[in-house]
Amino acid sequence: MAIDELRRSRGHSVILRGHDFTLRSPPIDTATSLAKQDSLVVRRTAVRAQREISDYVPLRVHSHYSFLDSTLSPTAVVALAKRQGLKAVALTDTGNLHGAVEFVQAARQAGVKPILGMELGVGDKSLLLYVESARGYYNLCRLLSRHAERTASHPDDASVANQQRRSLRREVLSGLTEGLIAVSDDIQMADLFPQHFYQLAVSRDTVRRAPFFKEHLQRLYLQGGTERERAKIESYYRVMAVVVVSRDEGCRTPVPSDWVSLERYVDAATGQTYTDYRFEAQGGVAVVCLAQGASPDQAMRTITELLDLSQPACLDDVEQGIQGVRISELSFNELRTSCLHARTIARMQFYTSFSADETLNILRGNTSEPTDENIIEALRPCLILKYKDHCQEDSFYCRVKPAEMVRVKYRTPTGENLNPCWDASQIVGLLDETEMQNRYQDVSYDLLLIEGEKKAAMLAQVMLDLNIKTHVISLPGVWMGVTGPKKNRQLVSEIARFRLRDHQGTPRKCLIFFDNDKAFNPAVMDALLQTAGVMQREGAEVFVPHLPFGKRIKGADDFALMHCRSDRGLNYGPLVDVIESAVRVPKPPPEVKYPGEDQKRLISRHLEEAERIHDLQEMLGGAADPANHPKLRELFLLQAIPVLRFHDERQAAQFYDCLDARGRLSVLVPMLKDNLAMRALTEACAGIPAIQDGITLRQYSADKIPVEKQPALF
Repeated sequence: MAIDELRRSRGHSVILRGHDFTLRSPPIDTATSLAKQDSLVVRRTAVRAQREISDYVPLRVHSHYSFLDSTLSPTAVVALAKRQGLKAVALTDTGNLHGAVEFVQAARQAGVKPILGMELGVGDKSLLLYVESARGYYNLCRLLSRHAERTASHPDDASVANQQRRSLRREVLSGLTEGLIAVSDDIQMADLFPQHFYQLAVSRDTVRRAPFFKEHLQRLYLQGGTERERAKIESYYRVMAVVVVSRDEGCRTPVPSDWVSLERYVDAATGQTYTDYRFEAQGGVAVVCLAQGASPDQAMRTITELLDLSQPACLDDVEQGIQGVRISELSFNELRTSCLHARTIARMQFYTSFSADETLNILRGNTSEPTDENIIEALRPCLILKYKDHCQEDSFYCRVKPAEMVRVKYRTPTGENLNPCWDASQIVGLLDETEMQNRYQDVSYDLLLIEGEKKAAMLAQVMLDLNIKTHVISLPGVWMGVTGPKKNRQLVSEIARFRLRDHQGTPRKCLIFFDNDKAFNPAVMDALLQTAGVMQREGAEVFVPHLPFGKRIKGADDFALMHCRSDRGLNYGPLVDVIESAVRVPKPPPEVKYPGEDQKRLISRHLEEAERIHDLQEMLGGAADPANHPKLRELFLLQAIPVLRFHDERQAAQFYDCLDARGRLSVLVPMLKDNLAMRALTEACAGIPAIQDGITLRQYSADKIPVEKQPALF
């Protein structure tokens, strides 16, 4: 009564208990808290976690039905979750489901996905149980009944809190685990919950061995999401094996009947005839690129090995003619949408790590303890891009991408932070050392540098399939083509191996290919022009390709997806045309004048508006009745204010709403004809050189311009 009186007079929050604080601040991942070192780190972690974990779900929350733990009602729990913008929240009261009905009703009314669960003690260990199905709810109620019967046999224990916390015997769980997901730090309970048990991360050591229980539980609320959301979450965990079997053994054994044939082709790298198959295997999905005469049995053995998560994730057996990788379906689909062949994916040897331990070892480098950011990344499947350094024997680099393909990390086995280049043409084309030495010396091979391995692999594949003499190398970042101080820039070793002018003085043609929006970034253009300047100093002619402007097409992979892929297959013609239309960089390259902070913000705003206007113009240009299209109003509001000198958007909107069909048709033509934000963007970027006019690679290669021979460089 005293507590109730205090709350009536001073407010509910005058007395709080531990779980009351769970949802009063922005969500922080459980793994993040394990890495907190001091108060300063805690504050940084909280902000970063809120940004990076957009779908974070609190999975261990108590209400006031857990006596002495919380004073929050189930409705208050939901209200706090809603305030923090959470899509779902779990209620796991200790030893009871008293708040289940109130919790579910409040959550549905608030638009928050409810996850029902309960916390129990088994021996001296805590066990969290989550309801996955109606059968699971039934079994949880049965467990509670057994728990209540045992508690009633101890009448001397009058404390409700103690009754709730009384532990169960392990054998009580037998036969009542179906439909339940279990989380505990006691790994011995895993046998009771086959394929539904996840180890609770209570220390750094358990985090290193923990499976991805957090994401698995988040699938519960995605059951009520869209089909696309559910498919994406599932694809994080669906394992695929992609295998190339190239050795011709003269085998005539037919493939199994469940192998679905995808395509038959001649591989440009080996000259062999291949057939691609896809089928469901034990443990995942298999894609096999089988050469004519190769053994299906050998392919099946390789698939079985790759789908075993305890075995290595990559196979590269030259003698047996086998290459393969274990990869998540999400990563495979990402690479396939970039127009990569299945055989290219297998040869790249980029795989998905389903081991938090392996990912942490790469991310943390040579530090003794992983950071909070490392742990967050390691608790989700990651794409590992591993490749050797040509300069050092038995050395390799790793590039780590979380499943969402957002962030990248580079590490060597010794923990150095290095950003290596990746020779895409050598890997995709299976080039031996003799052929590589020939390309280093032969300036008739163009050299193409591009940021990102995925784009580089796609372009290397294009050059190989079309027999174009262009060698492709991936740069991890715009500044990674050169090294050393500004007054003495040098090409990095991976590029310096290529002779840029031969003994007769013939220059090698080099292309620097970056995303289209980078042209408005002063730092990126400065890096590009400095790299071009060093290449010109070494004797090369440097060209810059330009992709069409627009938000939907940022890089070469986006362009290939939009313009090169169709129901009839791949047509690389539009992409080759972009490359041949690359513009030569003047000698010496112009300098970049860095804008001030206000100017940078202006450039960013104009770029966003110009991209939006461009997308709307494309949409309306292809519409059957653009004058009556609802998006015409948005385009008008973006373009009309500076042209018709309206005071604000409201005045422009009132004007547009007064137009009849004929009036809307009259404004349509000028709205589609020009992009005023692009004009403003060009003016704002006056200090950033635009390499858009000049001699193209097509003109230069066709000798339609005079080529000036210069003295050979020795």
